[in-house]
Amino acid sequence: MTSPRRALFVAAILAGSFLLFLVQPLMARLALPRLGGTPNVWNSAMLVYQALLLGGYAYAHVIDRLPLRRQLMLHTGLLALAALTLPLGLADLSDFGPGMEALWVPALLFASVGPVFFLISAQAPLIQRWYAADSHAGDPYPLYAASNLGSFGGLLCYPILIEPFLPLGQQSLIWSLGYGAMLVLLLFVVWARWNSIAPEQSNGAEGRGWGR
Repeated sequence: MTSPRRALFVAAILAGSFLLFLVQPLMARLALPRLGGTPNVWNSAMLVYQALLLGGYAYAHVIDRLPLRRQLMLHTGLLALAALTLPLGLADLSDFGPGMEALWVPALLFASVGPVFFLISAQAPLIQRWYAADSHAGDPYPLYAASNLGSFGGLLCYPILIEPFLPLGQQSLIWSLGYGAMLVLLLFVVWARWNSIAPEQSNGAEGRGWGR
């Protein structure tokens, strides 16, 4: 895989990691007026994000069993479907009643951000595997660096550049546009990887995972 194609994979991973870590403070800001800032609320929020992150990694692991082209089609299609939940906002979910906050808050966050967070959390491991599945891909470590850099950038960008200067509606819109840009980058990745499968198939090695 040529260097320009590697740059494309790096850009897709960086964009996904940036959005993943940007959405957490953004959702906190959206939820604050309705949920308040009690420890139970934020403990529930952390539980939701960790569960979705673990679920995303499990999803990436499970679909690695599929032929590579099916992985490409499945993940891209699910991301496109998840875009129907945008722009970001709190779901219209009624309170479960007194004493049920421990269930209502996770359900509200799952309904509000669950699909996009789940799928983006799988983005980095999936793209790394798609890249490494090409025997001519070259050094994969820039992809790891891009994931870390994107995560760090998302955490810094919200309190410094976004939250102080933009109203919530615009913040949500910007994140949603970023999701669209990430999806476009992923389509280019799919195109590049799809076209590189044919020679491998001729040698009986269309495969999946880390170079298999």
